[in-house]
Amino acid sequence: MKNKLSLVSLLFFLCTGLFAEKNTDFSISPYAGIRWGQQDEFVFADAANGKEYKLSELNWEQKPMYLFGVTSEFRRKSFHLSLTAETSLSKLNTGKVLDKDWLNVTKSSCTDEQSYLIQTNLSDTENFLERYFRAEGAISFDVIKKAKFTFSPSAKLEYAYSRFVTRNGWFQYATSDDYGNFTSVEAMDFYNSNGIYGPYTLGGKYNLSSENSMRLTRHVLCSWIGINSNIKVNPKIRLDFSLDVCPYIFVFSKDNHLARNKDFIDLMDCDFSGIKLSAKVNYFFNSNQSLFFKTEYKNLSGIKGEGYVKESSEKKYKKTASSSGSAFENINFYLGLNFSF
Repeated sequence: MKNKLSLVSLLFFLCTGLFAEKNTDFSISPYAGIRWGQQDEFVFADAANGKEYKLSELNWEQKPMYLFGVTSEFRRKSFHLSLTAETSLSKLNTGKVLDKDWLNVTKSSCTDEQSYLIQTNLSDTENFLERYFRAEGAISFDVIKKAKFTFSPSAKLEYAYSRFVTRNGWFQYATSDDYGNFTSVEAMDFYNSNGIYGPYTLGGKYNLSSENSMRLTRHVLCSWIGINSNIKVNPKIRLDFSLDVCPYIFVFSKDNHLARNKDFIDLMDCDFSGIKLSAKVNYFFNSNQSLFFKTEYKNLSGIKGEGYVKESSEKKYKKTASSSGSAFENINFYLGLNFSF
């Protein structure tokens, strides 16, 4: 007990001394925001001609998501350290999910490249956010620090967790339904005449039930390196800008196809997969309080890896012959307050 009290006392005096240093301060910034964006899933497979083609693509919209968070920042002289935690309203419709397939890619008898480009399946369902959390830590150092301008290189580590589920909507297949039947006579006739599946527009259009049909759960760990700068326009207004590139990203993706009783896991990563841009306007009421408006754009793509599958009732996953991919793109708008101490 004495050791614990001694440790707490030491930390207290260290923090007191640190904040007593000149050019040292701490700030906290609660904010609310809105996001328009999309995250994508891809499946790639080797066709009979020996080349790799896109077999499947799912587009999960985030239009919109409502965000809430807080950023705390410690500054001492030219050194900056910040931590952001963010969440979102859940159980709201965030747009739709488009699920597209090009099933001629996996036909062993098909060697015609044009056939691989025929989109054979399409489904359109409503997308609902079940859970979202994001945390980001950042460190930077002012290499140029003048009265009206600063310039700082930075490094950031970001983690995001999200879970979405689909229901309602419709599907239109030129291949077959869950029972192995062609969804229209036109689709079956095209197949019998050509030996390949036709475009999804030949298939019948069927409504889906209101029950959950697919669930996507993702863990994303993303590193960033970049530059920050700010310009003091006048005593009341300061402009902040940042540009970051992603040297490495890792994505763990779990896709539960509830209607088919199949579970998929994708493990993906990529070097230098994208960028993040932000611009921020600060209006100072006084030296300790300010209002800010911030916009941020993020684009990540080319992320690929391995896929695994199992029946929902099974315990072990098996590696698939196909490979997986993912991408992210969104633009965020934030409004918040900053309090410095």
